Amino acid sequence: MSPQLRQRIALAAALALTLWATWYVGEEEESAPTVAHTERASRRSVPLKSEAPSKGGAPVGNGQRELAWPERPLAETPIVDVFAPPPPPASLKPPPAVAVKPTAPLLSVVYLGRFAGEGVARAFLADASGAVSVLAAGDSLPGGWRLAAIESQRLVFRHAEFNQEQLVPTREFQ
Repeated sequence: MSPQLRQRIALAAALALTLWATWYVGEEEESAPTVAHTERASRRSVPLKSEAPSKGGAPVGNGQRELAWPERPLAETPIVDVFAPPPPPASLKPPPAVAVKPTAPLLSVVYLGRFAGEGVARAFLADASGAVSVLAAGDSLPGGWRLAAIESQRLVFRHAEFNQEQLVPTREFQ
């Protein structure tokens, strides 16, 4: 038997089983259970007060009524699209603006060395462009920085506008 023939037979069998299962399930749905059809339910049959159909079901010929499927109330929550982006929250307020205290620009100098002659200490500094400056205590750099003090292990700079200090280590230890 060739593989193609086996495959066709398997497909035909699957089709036949599918058709039979569809017919069988469809037949079960047509004969919905009623009070009169089942022996157990007939023992608990409810006699009708009138022959008019009620909300609970339709009358059957022997004074019993047919069971009806219960009505399901609609969901209280609305149907929503699960693929839609969520709406933005209504109570979201922007954060309060925080006043940012202005700060002095960073001092970008490199300590090269110092010279203490004639009773005045002078520091040699190089800036980012490579220009060398010689400063004594009280001298200023461009950008508002003033050399406040020359100490043994550091230089103390103070910004004129913001009154902030920045320390530059000298790396000289005695």
